[in-house]
Order: sequence, then C-alpha cells, then structure tokens
Amino acid sequence: MISELIWSKIGAEHDALLVVNERGFPVAAGGMCMTLRDLARFGMAFTKHPPSLEQGIISDRIVDRFFNSRGGSAGQKGMLPLTYQWDLVSNQHELAKGFWAGQLLYVNRDKDVVVAYSGTNQTANPKMEPLPCRIIAKTFF
Repeated sequence: MISELIWSKIGAEHDALLVVNERGFPVAAGGMCMTLRDLARFGMAFTKHPPSLEQGIISDRIVDRFFNSRGGSAGQKGMLPLTYQWDLVSNQHELAKGFWAGQLLYVNRDKDVVVAYSGTNQTANPKMEPLPCRIIAKTFF
C-alpha cells in the first residue's frame, strides 16, 4: 500500500525498505529505510504547494488536522501538543520528525521548505534538535 499510494507518487529514486517481523508483518512503529533525497521528496508532500508529482497525496484536510484538531494551546516556542507521529508540530505550520541515530525531516508548510538530514550519534535515541532547521528556513527562505 505504501508503494502504491505514496512511494510511486513522490518521484522516489529508490525503493524504501520496511522492517518486518518473523511472520512478514511490517513494524508499524518504525523501521523504514530510504535515501535522504527520497525522505525529502516525502516531506514535500506535506507542503502547501507540493511538486506536481506529489499533489493530492496528502490532502489539506488531513494536514489541517495536525494543526487544529488537538485542542490545547501552543507552549514554549510555539509548539503544539504532539500528534500523528510528528515530534514537532508548531503554530507556525512546521512539522518535524526525528529518526534513529540523528536523521530528521523538517517541513515548513507555509514556506514550502523541507530540510532532511541524516547523521550518526553516539546514542540510539538522541534528543531531537529542531531549532537549527527553523533557523535554516527563516534565514534562507
């Protein structure tokens, strides 16, 4: 389903790999591997004006839920309560998801900016630092 509904529509250059258990069932809480460029393409599907290949993959109605359906108010630095597997959801229409060993996907929906980076850390679960991505988006876009 991921291949048919998403991957084939984002212009991915490579297949993604999904971790499965001993019975062949996907590990739903994580375990998807992809190239950095394909991760960025996936992030573009969440922008307000995605490239033509990615239009309609993620509906505006769904994305609006990220920012408007939780109740609660923005806390320190404009962060809203976490939802839908995103690690950062802000009142400035930003989304970010940290991954294992330092990878991160940042989306600034209003500016149509995606920052994807990978790295390695000395710990398996490093603390996500979204602010450098915010600085990049504000400075260059």
